[in-house]
Amino acid sequence: LISMIYSVTDTAKTVLNSYSLSSSQINPNSMSLLSFVVGLLFASSQVWWTHGLRGTECGQNDGEQTPTPDGHGQDKKGTKGLCQAWSLKKIYEYSPASALQAATMCLTNTAYALGLTAPMASVLGKVYTPVLAIGDRLFLKKHHVMLEWIAIIILTLGIFTFSYLQIYNMETGLANVLTHTMPAICSVAGAIVAAIKDLASQQIYDNNREADFYMSKVRFDAGSAVFTLLAVPLLSLIASEPKNIVWLPRPTKADCNIQGCWPKVGVLRSDDLHWPGASNEMMLTCQASNCTGACACSWGLFAGWGSDSDMSLYGFLAITVLHGILVGIISCRYGALHRAKCDAFGLLLTYWIGFPLMERLTKGVSFSDSLKDECLNVVSFIIPLAAISADFGKFCSLGLLQQLTGFRMGLVAGLFSRILRREVGVVMSDADQVKGDKFETQIRLIDQPALNIRKMGPYVRLVTETNSSGILQERFGNYSEVVQELFSSLPSQQQAKYKELLDFVQASQDEFAATRVAIGVTSKSPPNHEVLMATRSGVLASAAKKSTAHIRKMGHREREMCRMAITNAMKLCKQLAEAIQDNAPLEQEDELKRMVASFAEEEVVAPFLQLVAEEE
Repeated sequence: LISMIYSVTDTAKTVLNSYSLSSSQINPNSMSLLSFVVGLLFASSQVWWTHGLRGTECGQNDGEQTPTPDGHGQDKKGTKGLCQAWSLKKIYEYSPASALQAATMCLTNTAYALGLTAPMASVLGKVYTPVLAIGDRLFLKKHHVMLEWIAIIILTLGIFTFSYLQIYNMETGLANVLTHTMPAICSVAGAIVAAIKDLASQQIYDNNREADFYMSKVRFDAGSAVFTLLAVPLLSLIASEPKNIVWLPRPTKADCNIQGCWPKVGVLRSDDLHWPGASNEMMLTCQASNCTGACACSWGLFAGWGSDSDMSLYGFLAITVLHGILVGIISCRYGALHRAKCDAFGLLLTYWIGFPLMERLTKGVSFSDSLKDECLNVVSFIIPLAAISADFGKFCSLGLLQQLTGFRMGLVAGLFSRILRREVGVVMSDADQVKGDKFETQIRLIDQPALNIRKMGPYVRLVTETNSSGILQERFGNYSEVVQELFSSLPSQQQAKYKELLDFVQASQDEFAATRVAIGVTSKSPPNHEVLMATRSGVLASAAKKSTAHIRKMGHREREMCRMAITNAMKLCKQLAEAIQDNAPLEQEDELKRMVASFAEEEVVAPFLQLVAEEE
């Protein structure tokens, strides 16, 4: 639902951005600053409403964390509050992403102010996706299945195809476009900076898990507002349009028809910056004596804002703030790449609904005329379909990856069973069923990331005991690293490592020991039959031609079903006794209770491997 709302909001933002900023004479950076300030006030109010003014005393234990076994910090009780959200130390920590966020907004608004159309903005903005995917892999070390990479390649090629078809003219070719490249350059630059910003933001989110979304937004927007204010004078020095120079008097109404009132800002030379107070007569043409009414002169960052300004500006401001909130929620929970896929549907809505509707309302162009290009109509579907295929392939491959994990667990359990000469357990459990153990190794599954990046994804626990740890340590050195390599490396490396372990076993009489493995399911969700069969296959593959395999089920789920059935029988006995007014059915109650106790769950004892499901 959030993704759908985001796609609609992104479309509205793109269309209104193109119309509002290109048809008005406000400084585009004023829109950026106001969106950060309004977003900052809204986020601060949410933090105050949820956590209060102070979680702890201001300036004391601010953002203090306690370490957890997985290496992430966890906030102490009472460290959330408006005072902590406005921590200068934390705002400084968020400042790299804040600076990039401010740069993204300035570049995007500048592109629209220079006349970039809504469909072109949607297409050029999709450069964000391949840049983000590559950065995800190189810098955040995240893995994507091959089908996702193919979809990203198709997405990128579809972007450039759509862009080329939209800007190419049968008569003049690319001549008109190449003379006005600055809007496209600003849009592409904004998309690249946005991708870098989201990569930095994900790392910041990961390092500040004690902060909820609105606390993080306060810190992001506070820094972004400061960086925007610092950037405005610098952008004014090198601006090429009057409305981008904050200290230059200029008309604030687009319908001013007195040419003499419009300042002349030519191509900037390296030795001719637009300094405040410069006596350039061509730029100082807007005088109060000659320019009145619609041509009234004004200057400053917020020139053009007021009660008589176009109401579409305020509508766009509201949409921009809402868009920023949704972007943060999606990026914080599901990752920036999921947001990039949602953007693909924004392109479809913009091209088929948003842009034709705006052309109809502003220029009277019919929908059929806006959508008469059949090639563009077909290509417009490539980008969202590529995004769908990426998610579809990811979910389809997830089942295969889970089966592969089960097979690996069976291999390791069978191998350790022969080494230790005892039964080794393999258990499928929920995250809330995990109990800490001193002799424990946690193995991250790099090919199965969490759907919600703020929570813990599935992982494997290897739990041993003192005696078992000593034997494994004696035989394999740091055995935990060996198991890590089996689960978290490339398939070719896994095969080589497992063959190395087999060579160790075959070098001794352990190869003749029986392979004994017990498989259990304590998870409350329905068991994945394919994963259990893959685990069993892993045990059999480990024992093939080396020993006799003894595989048994712990029967956790079956025992639970027996307890439930007997408990229901006890309830029926009570109902029967009440119905017939006879206590004879209750005579079996004690026996039924003993039967319930006899079906108690088998305790899982070390050594065992445990597949822990993703945290809810």
